[in-house]
Amino acid sequence: MADSYATRFSLRITAGPGAPATARLFIAATLRVLGLDEDLIDDARLAISELVTASVARSPEGVVDVTFDADVMGLEVAPLHADDLDREAQLVVTGLFDVIDDHGNSVGVVIRPDDDT
Repeated sequence: MADSYATRFSLRITAGPGAPATARLFIAATLRVLGLDEDLIDDARLAISELVTASVARSPEGVVDVTFDADVMGLEVAPLHADDLDREAQLVVTGLFDVIDDHGNSVGVVIRPDDDT
């Protein structure tokens, strides 16, 4: 990654029906700026959609915070607990990125590009 880029990208959006779409646009634009592969971007868009949808369900009248830390390739959504994800959402997210980390009031995943790309 070039030194001229920020390493932490954040978005705060109003919880509501449009929040997942806004989060998908945010993560896609962020990962494209960093030069990541389109397949990985598609996976991240799907994962963030599941995470933000669960966050909106948890706090429908609040806000959703989405953070991507390029130094560790970590994507985090708050407010959210891993238990807030239904089984299907857990399977989708872990199928894409292996591990869901519960940080108390937020849930994160590490986005790892394939080693063979």
